[in-house]
Amino acid sequence: MRVAVFQSPFGRGWVGCRDGAVVELHFAGRPPRGAARADLPITKKIARYFAGARVAFGERVEAGRTAFATRVYAAVRAIPYGRTRTYGEIARAAGRPGAARAVGQLMGRNPACLVVP
Repeated sequence: MRVAVFQSPFGRGWVGCRDGAVVELHFAGRPPRGAARADLPITKKIARYFAGARVAFGERVEAGRTAFATRVYAAVRAIPYGRTRTYGEIARAAGRPGAARAVGQLMGRNPACLVVP
């Protein structure tokens, strides 16, 4: 995994990418040991976002550890700007109606915030 460090209103953060896809994005902690430092283009988007610009994070995301998680994160990314969805609606979009609590748990530990809002 390649990582880049960035500054945010919350302090120093880091983003990790593998094969061009975002794997993790955190506002605290340190990148994993052994991760290669790199200048990743997404850090420029993050800086613009925190400067108040509307930014489309179109990067590929590989943050889901299961097929369901991947579908949930894809469903959340498909929500139009400025709109909201309930966890139940996201569960239905991810193919598991009735799994609203599971969606809530996944979103509570979302490893790629900003990219997966």
